[in-house]
Amino acid sequence: MIYKNTFTKFRVIFIIFIFMFIGLSILRLNPEFLYHPDCGEYVTLAKAISSGQGYRDISQCGNPEHTKYPFFYPLMLIPWVFLFPENVLAWKCLSILLATVTLIGIYFLFKPFMIVLKNKNQIPFEIDPGISNDLSHNKKAQSKTLPFIFFSILFLLIIINPTFLIYSTEVMSHIPALCITIWVLIFLRYFADKKFEKGKIFNFLIWAFFTSLLMALAFFTRGDGIVLLPTSLVYLIFNGYKKTKSFFCLENIKKALTISFIFIILVIPWIYRDIHVSRNASTSGENYVSQIFSVWAADPFASKITPRLLTKRILLNLKFYFKKGMGIINPLFPFEYHYSILWLEKIKTYQIIIFLLYSITSLLVILGIWSHLKGNKIHPAKPLLSFRYLSNIDIIILYPFFYLALHLCFTYRQHRYLVPLIPFAFYFLVKGIHRIIDQNETDLNNSIPSNSSTKTKNGKYIIYYMRYLISAALILIFVLPAAITSENLIKHNLPLRNKSIWMKAGKWLKENTPSSTVIMGGNELWLWSDRKIVSYDPKCAPWIKSFEQSIKENKVEYLITPVGINNLSDYDHLFYSSTSYNFKPEIHIGNLLVYKIDKNTQGHIQKKKRKDFTDLVTQYKDILKVFPENDGLHNILGYIFYHKKDYLKAAGEFKKAALIKPDNSIYHFNWGTALLNAGEYEKSLRVFKKTLPLEFAYVTKSILKQNIEIARIKKEIKRNPKNSQNAERYNIIGTIWWQRGSYEKAIAEFKKAIQSDPAFIFAYFNLGLNYESTGYYGKAIEQYIKSLEIDNNFRPAQQRLIVLNNRRLSK
Repeated sequence: MIYKNTFTKFRVIFIIFIFMFIGLSILRLNPEFLYHPDCGEYVTLAKAISSGQGYRDISQCGNPEHTKYPFFYPLMLIPWVFLFPENVLAWKCLSILLATVTLIGIYFLFKPFMIVLKNKNQIPFEIDPGISNDLSHNKKAQSKTLPFIFFSILFLLIIINPTFLIYSTEVMSHIPALCITIWVLIFLRYFADKKFEKGKIFNFLIWAFFTSLLMALAFFTRGDGIVLLPTSLVYLIFNGYKKTKSFFCLENIKKALTISFIFIILVIPWIYRDIHVSRNASTSGENYVSQIFSVWAADPFASKITPRLLTKRILLNLKFYFKKGMGIINPLFPFEYHYSILWLEKIKTYQIIIFLLYSITSLLVILGIWSHLKGNKIHPAKPLLSFRYLSNIDIIILYPFFYLALHLCFTYRQHRYLVPLIPFAFYFLVKGIHRIIDQNETDLNNSIPSNSSTKTKNGKYIIYYMRYLISAALILIFVLPAAITSENLIKHNLPLRNKSIWMKAGKWLKENTPSSTVIMGGNELWLWSDRKIVSYDPKCAPWIKSFEQSIKENKVEYLITPVGINNLSDYDHLFYSSTSYNFKPEIHIGNLLVYKIDKNTQGHIQKKKRKDFTDLVTQYKDILKVFPENDGLHNILGYIFYHKKDYLKAAGEFKKAALIKPDNSIYHFNWGTALLNAGEYEKSLRVFKKTLPLEFAYVTKSILKQNIEIARIKKEIKRNPKNSQNAERYNIIGTIWWQRGSYEKAIAEFKKAIQSDPAFIFAYFNLGLNYESTGYYGKAIEQYIKSLEIDNNFRPAQQRLIVLNNRRLSK
């Protein structure tokens, strides 16, 4: 009865934790989407499926088939978007519900590792005796458990963790994927105990199918759910080893093969669909299946896969995830949260403090993993990889291991990928802290001889209780910052309880524009405007021309963007540089400004008027006097100087932004690009090489790789301007600019190639292609004829002349 009462008390506290989490989540709710375009895309896909249009991105022009996100999370959203078609808060409630189910699953997953002590003199009572019936008499088994208080701290850390709180209140797939994964691991543990016997074959197959189905649903929620396959295989084999002391347990091999076969059968159709659609149709976004099973060509380390390059990528990813992981575990590290305890940065010894905190956190997690693996006491004579330690490998170790192994080899890095590891990270953290005081009072008394002096006894007791004080201090290091950061997150979102400004903007567009209107703005606008959306993110200097190209190709009529101080937006520098379009402000909605886009019929007047950007430069410089540490303002001012072709000043502003935010890859990229255009090839190469390890979008990685090649070749030409190979080098640079649509720069490089070697036939031909691409067909014909004068059998030039002649005749 006493044990039952103790267990009842724990269940009451656990329920209090659940309601505490729900309360924090409700306070965190707001009608805004934190992540763009992900949140809007998930809802859009749910609406596409529910309306019978298939798995398509119906917010974009042409309704392209979607291959970026798996389908199961949008499928879960369907009832919510059907019942509440325009209620963002209701959509977010699904995430809160799934996060609550996740917490319940975490309780059942870690329950076998918890003990409840009735009092300090009694034997521990194990909550789940089915896992280990002799736990009460097995010190090795007891050492793998956590006392009630530490188990409570584990849940407290998870509940108030800012990252867990953020993703539990956003329309994102990370928490749904974690929820399904946790329950897969629970069912896998029970499946491992099922007997593969003749009379119980049907029951066994039901368990196998249900567990495999859950594994498949995890994969259909997020592509990295594929790691559950190796997790289940290795776990079943190790589970057989624990029972038979042999890795060749036939029963467990049958279980592993059965669950693998069913899982593969379930997921292959979707994998085939994604690959087939990606190859044969216009798709929306990158293919997650391709990211996992193949190598992206845009990855700078993927042009030629070698063990050395793969090792380099793994080391870069390891460094990235280590830093981001520490930031997620302890919000004292201001790397992921806008509302962290940033006052630490003002302390002169800040870097030393951060280093110490990093060291403490990582050592505690490593100590927790070691403590979980090794059993009761440290035996220096026995190596860590002995069978004794291997027998302690279980799901809690295997899943994080395979998950990290996948992402260390992954071509793309995101701190969000660490969300599924939060419960495991905190378990090992708490386990490590508990290990520091893993010594009961009876052991302490036995270690003190009865004839010891009072001074000796007091000294040992002081050491004993100091361990408790140290543990309490360590727990506070993680609990207090998380609580403060979560409170700041909630406070920040309270003012946003008014109607969403994006929703208001969407409704204004719906009421004031024809249904055929195309808008440039956030993806979520489609949800309330029912107008086609074209996304554009003006972050990088090389994308300047694609702004006008995107408007022209998609016939965009309106643009919506947030505006800040002095009503300036990230698009202002693009507006000023545009000679093809006028941008007329239509209406201000909150901090959003709606622009009407009109074709500019007086481009030469517009260009003369805006050529010096004087007004815009003055405005930004005035703002920077008030906010000198605003990295975004320095970046935009750099854009303006870049448009003015004052590349050294542009590089100076980009550099200031990069020094303020050293982890921001965009600032470094822009800095290197400006130096490249300024002719500072050596400096640009150094900046680009520093940029490689930073997180980058795929398209930008491809451009970065090309810029490195241009800087390298330019450096060689500058070193030896009379080299006979320079013509070929200029031709390579011109080809790169041509592929990127920068025809003016390409033409300049091909002319330099001809000047360097008048007999270089490919330079004439490529120059002709560039003139043809820009509509100067007469000049193109001239260049093709010149190439034929060098070699009258030059077939590519003959073919282009035939094409141009046929075009002229058809007109």
